[in-house]
Amino acid sequence: MIKSILPKTLYNLLKKLYHSSFGIWVRLKFLLLYLFYLNIIHKIQIKKIRKKSKIKVLFIVINKIYTFKFYILYNFLKKDARYEPLILLCPCTDLLTGGIDNNQSYDDDYKMFISSNFNVMLAYNANSKKYLNVEIDLKPDIIFYTYPWPHTHKNYKIERLKNYLSCYVQYSFHVSYLNKAQYNAQFHNLLWKAFYETKTHLKFAQETADNNGKNVVVTGYPGIDIFLDDSYIPQNNWKIENNQVKRIIWSPHHTIYGFDEHDLKYSDFMEYHQFFKNFITNNNDFQMAFKPHPLLKRKLIMHPEWGLNKTNEYYSFWENQPNTLLCESDYHDLFLTSDALIHSCGSFLTEYLFVNKPVAFNLINSEILNRFNDFGKNVLKTYILTKSEKDILDFLNDIKNNLDINKNKRQIIINQYLQETNYTSASQNIYNYLNHVFKN
Repeated sequence: MIKSILPKTLYNLLKKLYHSSFGIWVRLKFLLLYLFYLNIIHKIQIKKIRKKSKIKVLFIVINKIYTFKFYILYNFLKKDARYEPLILLCPCTDLLTGGIDNNQSYDDDYKMFISSNFNVMLAYNANSKKYLNVEIDLKPDIIFYTYPWPHTHKNYKIERLKNYLSCYVQYSFHVSYLNKAQYNAQFHNLLWKAFYETKTHLKFAQETADNNGKNVVVTGYPGIDIFLDDSYIPQNNWKIENNQVKRIIWSPHHTIYGFDEHDLKYSDFMEYHQFFKNFITNNNDFQMAFKPHPLLKRKLIMHPEWGLNKTNEYYSFWENQPNTLLCESDYHDLFLTSDALIHSCGSFLTEYLFVNKPVAFNLINSEILNRFNDFGKNVLKTYILTKSEKDILDFLNDIKNNLDINKNKRQIIINQYLQETNYTSASQNIYNYLNHVFKN
């Protein structure tokens, strides 16, 4: 609009000024001033909430079920008479096409929450084609976001709901070098509290965020709480019950060539999709679960060398063989009942570490090592780095022979994490923090 009103020469001058060092300095000062104002608003909100007998906690979930890391925290709140937790399932705008994600995924996620006895509402009414209004219809006191990207309707973005006490937990255990994107988007600066994984992640925020990470609380990562719960009994979904038949997970990332918007290039799928298929077909002393990143299938369908039919056939193979398993949903039980993981993913780099079983990372090229942050690089020191089919076969042979050469290295990082989180689950730490802030 401004471009159409101003003379071209003046518009270009203002544009250069906006992007100049001075323009950046001015924008930063305005942001800091606004954050100061927002901090005052948050303090007023806290005083109001402390006087309430019921505290409404809203979890805004964009319909990507894998981003929801609050199962345990939700149940803490549900059991506490002072809290009223509610999940609002919001439609996701498709990352690749810009349209609304398919209704089937939206409905499936809703059914999952219902079957797990969560109090859940749909943000979008398909019949009336209307979106629920958070401020008018729900009036929450606290909002937890599960996803930082603006891939949903404007009603559910933090810019619209910035005056609420908004909280966030990373949707993955952050290990990539994309610190600016993960810590200094407008979303991160507008949060009331960001509950981050470790002191290292706090440091990333302090070094990167415009607000210097002043809204960060180190609590641990709720996504791994279940792996550290000795009382939890996982469900066994493997087809072969014989424990002598080793249970291997292969989990390729979605960053295939041509569909890697952040240039991470982690994915090993194109290099090894046929290898793993051949291996499991010819080795009855193993069973293997195919646990692809949720975005991989969509990208393969759009890939000129794959498409819908080839992708469906490949996924069907893993679903239907006597010694294979296709996992496209929750993976916690799968991890806990496995013998080893081979992967090229980001968050799994750390998540599976806490299962404390043998793990290999398929390193397509050495440059990938530079695409991890300091925490990720440290975790990789506990890994077997497989760079060829032979390396993978050697790793699988070690699993067959019950060899685990890196167990002590993994335990050192696990102990460091437990020490930083006071040997308490992340969910418990977040729950304790809320109780501390909102004491009457």
